[in-house]
Amino acid sequence: MKNQAFTWISTLIKMEKSKGFTLIELLLTLFILGIVLSIGIIKFDFIKSYQESLEIRTVIVSLNEGRNSAIGTGKRTRVSIDSRENCIRIYFSIDDVQEVKLNNLDLPETASFSFTSTGAPSEAGTYTFKGARKKYIVTVEVATGKVNLSEEEI
Repeated sequence: MKNQAFTWISTLIKMEKSKGFTLIELLLTLFILGIVLSIGIIKFDFIKSYQESLEIRTVIVSLNEGRNSAIGTGKRTRVSIDSRENCIRIYFSIDDVQEVKLNNLDLPETASFSFTSTGAPSEAGTYTFKGARKKYIVTVEVATGKVNLSEEEI
């Protein structure tokens, strides 16, 4: 019995190493590689969605900041949506301009309006920003200038 175990171990040691992969090793490697790549694709999609969400929230905060500045200072605050340069500019005064660049959203057509000292916009409206999978609808109300956001799946 000991002799058989010894010969079996010695044959294992003397075996030459194979120069290729077995089919099972190859399939297992491809399976693991597929799982790793699918996780990467899911994370990339999540990051893109998160960046869009951050940008639209920045737009809402900027519009509210412009409205609140007009109410606080008693002076008009102008808002400009520029689809050519993909940005929104808020003119608090001639020298004080805040620009919000949007890299992940498509802007609506070029538009411009201002908030009065009461917070009401000179031109109320609805603006649609398009992301990869969502459509963000920003509405500036007529009398109050309140900024609302709604989202729709594309």
